[in-house]
Amino acid sequence: GFAAICLTDVPAVRDMGAFSVLGGGCITVLTLSALPAALALLPPRREASALPAFLARGSERFELAIDAALGAVHAFSMRRADAVLLAAVLAAGVATWAIPRIVVDTDYVSFFDEDDPVRRDFDAVNRLLAGAIPLYVELDGGEPGAFREPTALRAIESLQARIDRIEGVSHTSSMVDTLRRMNRAVEGDDPAEERIPELRAGVTELLHLAPKDEMGRFVNGNQSRANLLVRTGEVGSASIRRLVAALDAAIRTELPTDIDAEPVGNAILLARSADGIAASQGRAVGLASLAIFVLVALALRS
Repeated sequence: GFAAICLTDVPAVRDMGAFSVLGGGCITVLTLSALPAALALLPPRREASALPAFLARGSERFELAIDAALGAVHAFSMRRADAVLLAAVLAAGVATWAIPRIVVDTDYVSFFDEDDPVRRDFDAVNRLLAGAIPLYVELDGGEPGAFREPTALRAIESLQARIDRIEGVSHTSSMVDTLRRMNRAVEGDDPAEERIPELRAGVTELLHLAPKDEMGRFVNGNQSRANLLVRTGEVGSASIRRLVAALDAAIRTELPTDIDAEPVGNAILLARSADGIAASQGRAVGLASLAIFVLVALALRS
């Protein structure tokens, strides 16, 4: 069983399986060698006192009941061999039909009861704020100043609008939001001027005026890399997979080929790790079953 989980792609789980196999092997060797040697050196043990009569009777009745139940199962299987085998085949068929329909999903919030403070606080953040889970779309322009170009900023604006329409997305933020608001303020608070400037010089001027701590969340110092924040209330690994797939589709549709982008974030790493462990269970169970079959066959010489 521990050797089976060595097949997983998660290093920590794989290491646990390997060290567990090593520990089990060491215990087996000590049990077969050091333990008998130590027992041989100990003085003979004294006779243990007999069990009280009521415990002895209870133990005997329990053993008889177990023997009777197992005997009944054996007798029924012998009398109804065809029916038992047919039921086993039907059960295997149902399992085979259901296996492809298994949905791998790990929802960490569902581990807590609905009235648990962690669950209540998480729901409150999702309800009252902009989503408790942050994801990021990391954008790489390939060269310094790439995100001072109005065309690149309009591509981010288009991508952000597309992501806002994805189911499960609560809110998005990027450097475009700040630049649009600043351009409106510079143009006398005209609502029609809440837009990206037409020229690179206008963008450069706004970037010089923008608060550095605000812009530092969304773009690096030489404007070669940018960040689009996506907030969501989705937690389960299946929901995160669906959301990442939608983000990838939006990136392929809205961004030009000279801008590289990738969804990243701790939630994505957790979802992929959990799914990796779950997906490896099939291989683990199969390997463990094969090992058990071989050991039983060797033990029974059949």
